[in-house]
Amino acid sequence: MTSRTRRGLAAAALCSAGLLVAGAPLIATANNDGKRHDPRGKRHDPPGKNHKKPAYGQPGFKPGKPGSAVLFARLSGKNEISMTGKRRAGDPDGKGVALVRVTKTNQVCAAIIVEGISTPTAANISQGKGHVNGSVAVGLAPPAAFSGTGDPAATAGCVAVDPGLAFDLRKNPHRYYVNVATTEFPAGAVRGQLGKKHQGWWWH
Repeated sequence: MTSRTRRGLAAAALCSAGLLVAGAPLIATANNDGKRHDPRGKRHDPPGKNHKKPAYGQPGFKPGKPGSAVLFARLSGKNEISMTGKRRAGDPDGKGVALVRVTKTNQVCAAIIVEGISTPTAANISQGKGHVNGSVAVGLAPPAAFSGTGDPAATAGCVAVDPGLAFDLRKNPHRYYVNVATTEFPAGAVRGQLGKKHQGWWWH
């Protein structure tokens, strides 16, 4: 990757982060009603069975007071899991970063930048640990290519979600991951587990 490309991506990241702080318009409305859905037509048991406190969607889950948090994910095709459980099932050239902000008003704002994959067709935050496929928790608009440049691609905006989901995302981000799909990789081209610690930009 050339230094010119890196500067361009860094500028895009800053612009996306600015949208998060300012509060962008809604970018998606699907699957944010507290119900669990799987775009691949297969149901999965909700994660978090080994946690002392129930996960979002499990019996006994009780959300706490509203709050805010900034979360990060480093995306890679190597993180993808196939429907049969095979690891490293995504695009081998794919990589990216995601910045997610959970607000006190139960909105999830996300900025995603990806590189090395074909045109994104879907993006979401799914509920599941790093070694399993989970159900879509928050539907997002797929990254769109920068005008005149093709690859890389980016998206940013906010979605209103169920208060319980907002609480669990904020308190237990490790239970969720960001996923971006393409026509070539419909189950996911790049993926990254959310966390509260910045995981670095992908060219490092």
